[in-house]
Amino acid sequence: MDIADIQRRAAAAREFEHAVGERRFRLRIPTQHETQVEILRAGGGEERMQQVALALMQRAVVERAIIGWQGVTTGDLLPDESVEYETVDYVPVLVPLLLDAQPEIGRALTEALVARVSERNARIEAARKN
Repeated sequence: MDIADIQRRAAAAREFEHAVGERRFRLRIPTQHETQVEILRAGGGEERMQQVALALMQRAVVERAIIGWQGVTTGDLLPDESVEYETVDYVPVLVPLLLDAQPEIGRALTEALVARVSERNARIEAARKN
């Protein structure tokens, strides 16, 4: 399965048609991340905007931090479909798709990054003091 096919199938899994009277509409269900950001934005106020900025920043950082993977399958990228599970090579354009399909992976990787950044900053600070 090629990258474009995986992307099409992932988007299609969240799409549906709905009739309103004589009109038909094609809709795409937002991802959990998109929904979270919009809920925070809707709350208004400076504190909410800071939460939105934090959510967007965390997502951007983890997307940029993923520079390879092993063991990711079509099932990870297309959880709503019955697909033959094939291993998928790392391709940067698939990172947001993986994080949308498997938000718990994004949370785990964000936690790992925060811990490593803290450790690294502590080592750098200790080295400066020496």
